[in-house]
Amino acid sequence: MTESTFTKKSGFARGMRVLANATRSGVNRELAGQGVRKTGEIVTHGEALAYAMASGDANPNYFDKAGAPVPPLYASKLLRDVLEWSILHKDLGANLLRLVHAEQSFTFHKPLTVGMELDAYARFAGVRDISTGELVDIDVGLEENGQPVVTGRGTMFIRGKKPSQGSKKSSKKADPPPLETIATYSISPDQPRRYAAASGDYNLIHTTPWFAKLSGFKGCIAHGLCVMARTTAELVNCYGGGDPTRLASISLRFAKPAYPGQELTLKTRQEGDTVQFALENPKGKLVLSMGQATFKSAD
Repeated sequence: MTESTFTKKSGFARGMRVLANATRSGVNRELAGQGVRKTGEIVTHGEALAYAMASGDANPNYFDKAGAPVPPLYASKLLRDVLEWSILHKDLGANLLRLVHAEQSFTFHKPLTVGMELDAYARFAGVRDISTGELVDIDVGLEENGQPVVTGRGTMFIRGKKPSQGSKKSSKKADPPPLETIATYSISPDQPRRYAAASGDYNLIHTTPWFAKLSGFKGCIAHGLCVMARTTAELVNCYGGGDPTRLASISLRFAKPAYPGQELTLKTRQEGDTVQFALENPKGKLVLSMGQATFKSAD
């Protein structure tokens, strides 16, 4: 494994990388095992609380200061720089106009709390071909004194050609037990801008209509991780007794973009300490699919 020390790119450099790769049609598969590390990520109360508010999570546990727990998905903010470093890697050659966040998982080895000083890392795990493009798997993590706090994987989908008619599977699987509705909520029109400021994710597909349309969307779309954070908050309230430190892991697939103003419906099914979940848009189409969260027992 080869690991680089993180250095932040300027906004101009990031923009030039987007333009340079705008006509690329494939990614470099020789980067597996290469990664980056950023030291000194400090969990601050103000930034964590701003993240909670921007993602619509008003859990009262976050309003305490010293040693208070922070939203589990705040991990994504701490990992944003190293994940962006990977996506913008000069040798990857990813066409960012065709790239979307496809899947995300996190395992929480210990709760994130105010005052922690962490190292963040990201490592290329590999590239997978699917009928509609390529999936780039990137392992991520947060460590405290060399010990894991959060580990996970982000998968980026780079859209390619549309699937041929014969590529669809014809076999049918037995339907799983139905999910039951536990909550409805929406992303407010100004939430993408607020979440961008709180998370540091200023991807223009979330804030600039013409760029979102250039990337193939009807308009600005909500941040996938914002939708995930809000959904996590609902799951913590319903199945974790409102205690974010009880969340052990969460994983999902970003099935369709969510647009600000859409009413989203969260459906779940509990099996022991595991919760299966999905999020639907007003047309009944899945926004989040294959969702699974596990919770620790209350002390």
